[in-house]
Amino acid sequence: MFNIERTFIMNTKNNIFHYATSELSQDAFLCWLFSFALKDVDNEPVLKTCAEDFLKQFVPELEDENEIWLSNEPERQYKSIDILLTVNDKYKIIIEDKTYTKEHDNQLDRYFDIVKSDFTNYVVKSIYFKIGFQSDTSAVERAGYMYFGLESVLPVIEKYAFKTTNEIFMSYYFHLKQWYNDINKYKCLPVCKWGEAQINGFYNSLEKNFCGMQSDYGYVPNHSGGFYGMWFYNDIYRTCNGAMYELYLQCEFSNGEMKICYKASSQSDTKINKEEREYFIWRKRDNWVNIAEKNGFEKPPRLRGGKTSTLGIYKFSSNNISYIEMKKILSEAIESFKQIIKELDE
Repeated sequence: MFNIERTFIMNTKNNIFHYATSELSQDAFLCWLFSFALKDVDNEPVLKTCAEDFLKQFVPELEDENEIWLSNEPERQYKSIDILLTVNDKYKIIIEDKTYTKEHDNQLDRYFDIVKSDFTNYVVKSIYFKIGFQSDTSAVERAGYMYFGLESVLPVIEKYAFKTTNEIFMSYYFHLKQWYNDINKYKCLPVCKWGEAQINGFYNSLEKNFCGMQSDYGYVPNHSGGFYGMWFYNDIYRTCNGAMYELYLQCEFSNGEMKICYKASSQSDTKINKEEREYFIWRKRDNWVNIAEKNGFEKPPRLRGGKTSTLGIYKFSSNNISYIEMKKILSEAIESFKQIIKELDE
């Protein structure tokens, strides 16, 4: 029997979605898939059921309907909205489709208001369709959009993958499956072998309020080549010489190496000088004590004056350690950072 899974896996580089990675390409796929929910389309019953399944995920009220259909063809770029669906002559579904970018310029509220105003007789639902990473989803939640990420998309697609031999559908499935598998390789590869997918997978796996800290992650470009960063903070502000500074931890992953840095950031245009750096490192006991070094943070090789400054680098090596060990080290570094803050205030 023809083994479609083996054939697609062996020919990953021949998968059109390996090259068609833009949001417009994914828009086209989604419109194509939802077109099978049109009333007069019945040539692909598996894809029709899959499209209906997605619609029920987007609009839970549809579970109570005897029939689900698209009232007209999916609309692309209606007043700049990625996809607009009309379902059962009752619902307007906004799909803001993001692959590897994020929302901007208050666009989510704007799109919702447009549809609400233009289609007053419809119930408006809004979906934020995202297969890439996004650390901060607060703007999505504030706008009232359902966040539909890779963990939600893949199970629906996978449910129907081997019930059809449709090449477009299967190509999209294997594209998502490979992306998912690449992300989760952080669980079996040592940290020094991680790439973009694995470091983001690791960051994304950390619980909200990991070790009692707020966090965000993302890519930071710079003249040295950039790094994948994660920031742990709890709005810890301290003053020195009349200026306000935020103290936090910053993970920096680049070229297979992870660093955990104790950082200070000026909240004004003031640059951090030597005196201010030392204020956040040294405390007088019987003798002067470097509380950063005492708690496991070494002096950085270079001290730079700017609005942000690295005050210490946590002592460990990321070479050939597992993600479980990395998580344990990060937890220990956070507790050491908390201890520094405590000793600063004593």
